[in-house]
This record gives sequence, C-alpha cells and structure tokens, in this order.
Amino acid sequence: NHKPGHALKAYQQALLLRADYAPLHAILGNLYLELGNPDKAREHFLKYREMTGKTPEGLKKLGRAR
Repeated sequence: NHKPGHALKAYQQALLLRADYAPLHAILGNLYLELGNPDKAREHFLKYREMTGKTPEGLKKLGRAR
C-alpha cells in the first residue's frame, strides 16, 4: 500500500529531527518528484549533493526530464 503523501509527512518529521542526515534529502527528493513537485525535489536533491558530494539518481532523472 504505497501512499507517497503519508510517507512525505513521516519523512518531513524525521527531517525536523535529523536535518543533517543526507539520505533523508534524497528520499524526500524522490517523493516530491513522485508527487509532481520538481522544484521541491530539486531542492532536496541539491541539498543531498551538497552534503555528500554525490548526485542522487532522482536528480539525474530530473535533469533528463528538462
């Protein structure tokens, strides 16, 4: 039972506790992309890249979509 909206709320809560945890930004980026919000997705993907030096797969997908 895949509900991105419910997952989004849970991960947003987790981010309040651990904004320094890079994988949360990649996950949120993918969720926002799935929910049709590429601007918010990009924001989180870029934060992930800033924190890790790595480009998440979602950012690559977003780049190909433009």
